[in-house]
Amino acid sequence: MLTHGQIDILFSASEDCTPLWEAKWEAAPESQRLSDAQRIQRGQEAIRRLLADGLIALYRCRSWQHTQEMPVPPEEWEGVVADVSNWRSSMEDDEAETVSQAIFCFFITDKGKDYYIHAPEVTAYHQTKWYSAHSRM
Repeated sequence: MLTHGQIDILFSASEDCTPLWEAKWEAAPESQRLSDAQRIQRGQEAIRRLLADGLIALYRCRSWQHTQEMPVPPEEWEGVVADVSNWRSSMEDDEAETVSQAIFCFFITDKGKDYYIHAPEVTAYHQTKWYSAHSRM
């Protein structure tokens, strides 16, 4: 069963090819109270789980606009996920992003789509979020 953060990451992956740095914010709802290192660790744990379960795949992009995505071979996934520099956007660093710098993104797989549509915990989580959001109105 996936955590709420992993479900949110899977949702992001279903919309488009999402940069790794976004997963560190979605991996834990309380991420604003965590240090950047803790957010990255939570993101790494979530991404590793989703990759291991075959629900997402990693891609190398030339820019954050994802104009040319290239699949990252599975044997390289751990190195990409473990490299902390892949978890920082150019807006977070003093160093500007260059055109040649690769950005690593994740995208939902067919297995991930099927899981997202049919898993009871995904449906229950979204119903809880919807009711919570609408009860405050």
